[in-house]
Amino acid sequence: MKKSNIFRPNHNSRLTFRNGWRRLSKAKKAISLLFLLLWSFMCVVASLSEGRSYLLILVISGVSLFITYVTQTAKPTWQNDSLLAALAVNNGQLSIAGETLPAHVTKLVLGKDPDQGIAFIQLAWNNGDEWQFAIEEYQAVAQYLAQNLPQLNVVHE
Repeated sequence: MKKSNIFRPNHNSRLTFRNGWRRLSKAKKAISLLFLLLWSFMCVVASLSEGRSYLLILVISGVSLFITYVTQTAKPTWQNDSLLAALAVNNGQLSIAGETLPAHVTKLVLGKDPDQGIAFIQLAWNNGDEWQFAIEEYQAVAQYLAQNLPQLNVVHE
């Protein structure tokens, strides 16, 4: 789940090398080690034919590429969060992720963007807050809002 306009979290988070290595399957581990060894071997062969001036640069670039592959950008944490777990109704007012919407909010937009694979709740005013969540939860969120807040005007986009 992601709220935009007011709160913009950092969407890219790097894995540590240890967590990245654990995340890789055995096949990807073997292939990445094979490429690292092949790169190192090719660097040594290239340095023998042309001199040792580029050997250090080539080896460091290979190791750097290997580390970057293992610690590649992780899936944003907001995509792992469930909006259903963050929705709550307190005294007839909707709360999203602990933030209670004002009492004068009587209308919101519930939409989805299949191209990006996201769904969203947006407050129905210019530059209103927007919470993005997994598109798979769209129907469940719509049912939750209809059951728990029938007085709320939900515009399906």
